[in-house]
Amino acid sequence: MNQLLNSNKDFLTYGDYQGELELRKALSGYLHRSRGVNCSPEQIVIAAGTQSILHILYRITEWKNKVLAMEDPGYQGVRRSLQNQDIRMAPVPVDKDGLSLHEL
Repeated sequence: MNQLLNSNKDFLTYGDYQGELELRKALSGYLHRSRGVNCSPEQIVIAAGTQSILHILYRITEWKNKVLAMEDPGYQGVRRSLQNQDIRMAPVPVDKDGLSLHEL
């Protein structure tokens, strides 16, 4: 018990809202080596799942028109996550190759 009282208490806090910095640094290096992606740890956001990452991204993105284009049909979880956001969804049809770039 005494060792716990004297140890670093950082593990009791919530941490960085983008995810742990050391993990983001490791991911940044991995993405560069394996995929040729040049990104900094500050550009990486880690979350528990699709809806939680979308909630974070909605808050940190600077929206010009507050419109999000989304494939239709698409994942219902994204639509549900938009319900409490000040963002309008613009459905874009899909074709045999996926999202229709012509319709976009």
